[in-house]
Amino acid sequence: MSRLFFDLIQVSIGTKDQLSYTPSSRDWKKLYYMSRKQSLLGICCNGVQRVHLNKPEQVINLPNELMVEWFGHSVMATKQNELLDEYSRKTLLFFREKGLPCQILKGQGIAKLYSSPPSVLAPNSNLSVLRQSGDIDVWVSGGRNKVYALSREVLGNIIGANYHHIHFPMYSGIEIEAHIYPSFLSSPFRNKNLHRFCEKHEPYDGCGDYPSLTFNRVFILLHCYRHLCGHGVGLRQLMDYYFVLNKGFTEEERIDTLLWCKKLGMSRFLGATMWVMKEVFGLADEFLLCKPDDREGRFLLEEVMYTGNMGHGETRYKWGQKSSLGRFIANQKRNLHLVTHYPHEVVWSPFFNIVRFVWLKCKGL
Repeated sequence: MSRLFFDLIQVSIGTKDQLSYTPSSRDWKKLYYMSRKQSLLGICCNGVQRVHLNKPEQVINLPNELMVEWFGHSVMATKQNELLDEYSRKTLLFFREKGLPCQILKGQGIAKLYSSPPSVLAPNSNLSVLRQSGDIDVWVSGGRNKVYALSREVLGNIIGANYHHIHFPMYSGIEIEAHIYPSFLSSPFRNKNLHRFCEKHEPYDGCGDYPSLTFNRVFILLHCYRHLCGHGVGLRQLMDYYFVLNKGFTEEERIDTLLWCKKLGMSRFLGATMWVMKEVFGLADEFLLCKPDDREGRFLLEEVMYTGNMGHGETRYKWGQKSSLGRFIANQKRNLHLVTHYPHEVVWSPFFNIVRFVWLKCKGL
C-alpha cells in the first residue's frame, strides 16, 4: 500500500501519469486514510483527478461517497488557503507599519512554489491552494525586545513564549506565531551557526514577502529535521522541500547549501532526505543536493509513515501529559530512539530544554 500511495503522490505532483495497478475499493479507502494521516488530502485529490484523466479505468473501484468526501476536503483546503493568504498580507502590513521588517515563513510562502499539470476535472488546477495549511509564521526583524514590547502594547501580554517565537493572536480563529528566529538547534555551537545563517537572510526594509530559495533550501530542511527530532515529521513538510528543490539551483548554490547543512549538523539527514525525495516524490537526479543515503532514508521514511503529520499518529510515547516533567520524560524516550541516527541533537536536547525552562520561569513567561 505504501508503494501505491507513493504512486498517487507522484501522479498528484506530476512526476507520474498513472498508478502502478488498479486499486480495489478497499485500496482506495486505505489511500484516503493514508492521505489524511499525512495531511495530503487536497494534494492527493488532485492525483485522483489526474488518474481519471490519464487512465480512467484505474478509478473504476473508487466509491462515490469516498470521492465526494475527498473532494470536499480539497474545497475546504482551498478556502482555508485563501483565508490564510488574506491574513498573511494583513500580518505583514501590520508589522511593517510598526517599523519591523518581516517575511512569511513556511506554509503560505512555500505553498506559492507548488505547481501541477492540470486535470480534466480541474483544468485550472493549482496545487498551492490544495496544500493543507495550519498557522501563519512571520519572521520579524528587530530582536526579541522589540517583538516582546509590541506584544505587550497590542495584546497586553506575551503569549506562548518559546525560545524562538511567541504567539500573536491578533485575529479570531487565526493562529499567528511571531518568530524572533526562524528555528533553533539544541547544540549551542550549531545554534550559533544557525544565527549566523539567519543574519545573512534576515528581513529588511523593502524585502519580499517570502524568503529566498537560497534560504529555504537550508531552512525547510531544518524545519523537517526539527520535527523529526521533536514529535515527528510528515510527508507534508517533506513535500514542501521537494518543491523547493524542484525549482533548481546552480552548482555554486548546491555547494553553499551543503556547507551550511554541514555547519548545522544535518549532513546525514540531508542524505536521508534525498533518498525520500526520489523514493516518494520521484525527484529528478539533477535536483538532488547530494547522494541519497539508503539506510538513513529507510529509517526516516519508516518514521514518517508511522507518526504521520506533526507526529499525530505517534503511539509509542505519551505526549499528552499535563506535567512538564511527564512531557520531558516522554521527549527523552523519543530521543533515545533517535540517538544512533542523530546523536549530537539527542545529547544536547535535554540540556537545551532545561535551560529554556529555567529561562522562561526567570522571565515570568
